[in-house]
Amino acid sequence: MAAKMLICLFLVWLYQIFMSPQSKLFIIPFFITYFIFTLFESYVLIKLGRMEDF
Repeated sequence: MAAKMLICLFLVWLYQIFMSPQSKLFIIPFFITYFIFTLFESYVLIKLGRMEDF
């Protein structure tokens, strides 16, 4: 999960360098999407962890 966070931050940084957005608000939709995906991923991993072995 830490590697995923670092990769995402690196991609945001690259976008900022190459696209030069006028406002810093471009990052809000990115982090909303990242947060929702992280919640979904955590939910699935917890659900898989609770499954009984066959």
